[in-house]
Amino acid sequence: VGRTTGNQRRYDAADLAWLEFLLRLRETGMSIADMQRFAQLRAEGNVSVAARLAMLREHRAELGDRIRALRRNARALDDKIDHYERLLDEQSGTEDPK
Repeated sequence: VGRTTGNQRRYDAADLAWLEFLLRLRETGMSIADMQRFAQLRAEGNVSVAARLAMLREHRAELGDRIRALRRNARALDDKIDHYERLLDEQSGTEDPK
């Protein structure tokens, strides 16, 4: 990251793309330690491409597992919401004949 004459950071497009990617890794649940390891591998250049690819594949697989679990949980919540809505309809005598 470059600096201005006033010693303020000056980010170029590549810096911003890297920061955005790091944010995506964090938002998808990658640990700080793994992010640091990934950054270290990135700094090593092309010799670490295979290791970075392996890390990203593993992280993507874990993300897929979490997404599937979240979808199951969302369906369970939807079922419970439907159940309580039916109970309220029955209590108020306004059950909607669907």
